Amino acid sequence: MKNIWIVGVGEPLPVDGINERLHRCGKQTEFLSKDNNVKWITSDFNHSKKINRFNKDTIHNLNKYELHILKTIPYKKNISLIRFFSNFIFSIKLFFYLIKIAKKNVPDV
Repeated sequence: MKNIWIVGVGEPLPVDGINERLHRCGKQTEFLSKDNNVKWITSDFNHSKKINRFNKDTIHNLNKYELHILKTIPYKKNISLIRFFSNFIFSIKLFFYLIKIAKKNVPDV
């Protein structure tokens, strides 16, 4: 059993609601979590609905894997400077978050 971390932003999440269709990261996470310990790390911004899901960084322990959600800033347009800053803020927070959780558990992949 391997420790796997998957990072992706802007996709629908299983905590969004009933019958939410998962995209690439979600499908990979569900597939790999059958035989491995998986952490899915993403932003709290719902790209398709253009809303933030939560008010702070959160961790959801789902049946098969952990879902780590980092707070970011919202944006309205797909191509904009604010979207760039939103992704930049996510990357900075992700860097420090990975250092923090890597002290407890180093990923294999």
